[in-house]
Amino acid sequence: MSPGAPVPATFRDRAIQALRDAEMRITGPRLEVVKVLMASEVALSPNEIHTRVLESGGRMDAVSVYRVLSVFVRLGLVHHLASVDGYLACRLEHSHGENTHHIVCRNCGRVQEVALPEGVLEETLRRAIDQGFQDVHMHLEAVADRCVACP
Repeated sequence: MSPGAPVPATFRDRAIQALRDAEMRITGPRLEVVKVLMASEVALSPNEIHTRVLESGGRMDAVSVYRVLSVFVRLGLVHHLASVDGYLACRLEHSHGENTHHIVCRNCGRVQEVALPEGVLEETLRRAIDQGFQDVHMHLEAVADRCVACP
């Protein structure tokens, strides 16, 4: 996105703008995946995304879902959550780098994206480096037993 340009209001708008900025095509399959991810507050597996695309009348094969997700992760539009092996649309409307983390509800599967202030993870990274780890990248996924949305 150009410096000073207004931030697109929706995930769909941000996805389209990111694809344009990367000089990539805005295809039907990409828009189908955007639509599914926009409608979900839980992380979805590629198979769940594929099923939802088909159920909504879309047409694409499972391999295309994986390709689209790969592009979206690279563009910073989608997060892969290892704890649930699923993908979630980035809900924050700005570039956040590595300071965005996630809280996952074990009961209902809802995921909340949390932007942490600069410096919160510095001590952990320092300790990892002190113990001989190199090129350390951290992503925090906290798991809660219940959330405010649970019945």
